[in-house]
Parts: sequence; C-alpha cells; structure tokens
Amino acid sequence: MDLLCGCIDYFSLRKDTESERLHASKPELLNDTLLLNDTLLLTDAGYFDRKEIIKIDKNGGYTISQAACSINPVVEEVYDIQGKRIKSGQVRSLKS
Repeated sequence: MDLLCGCIDYFSLRKDTESERLHASKPELLNDTLLLNDTLLLTDAGYFDRKEIIKIDKNGGYTISQAACSINPVVEEVYDIQGKRIKSGQVRSLKS
C-alpha cells in the first residue's frame, strides 16, 4: 500500500500452503551490508524476529512490528504527549 496516495502498490493472493516469511521482501545488499537507511518496515506477527529487528536497526532502518503477547520489552525512555522527556520514567519492563 502506498501511504502517500492511499493506492495499492502490489497485491498477491495465494493459497496458504507455506510460511509468509518466505515471500517477504529482501533488502538490497552492498558488500554484505543491508541498505536500509531511513527505511521503515511494517510487519505483522508472522514476521516478528528479534534478530531481524536488531539487524534492521544496526543498518539504519526502522521497524514497526506486531509481536506475540509473550514479549516484555524494556522501556528505556518515557515522553509526554508534547514530546518532552519525562525524567521520572524509570528503566523497567513494559509489563511492570
């Protein structure tokens, strides 16, 4: 989906016989380095993989991913609605 114009950019409909992960877009490589500068990847829970998210981050990309309910990430910084950092926010797990 092209978010700028609200148009479908690519659509594929297949019989659900294998993992969706096999059909995920692969980022380009240059000298074994992912080319992800300022790229945002949106994925659902079927693509959630902590190692891949770390790899995306280390190569200049960003990701928003639906994850399993069992994860419990660490909150390192807290901001209010105006974008100002809340200093009293402690580093702790999300569920706590």
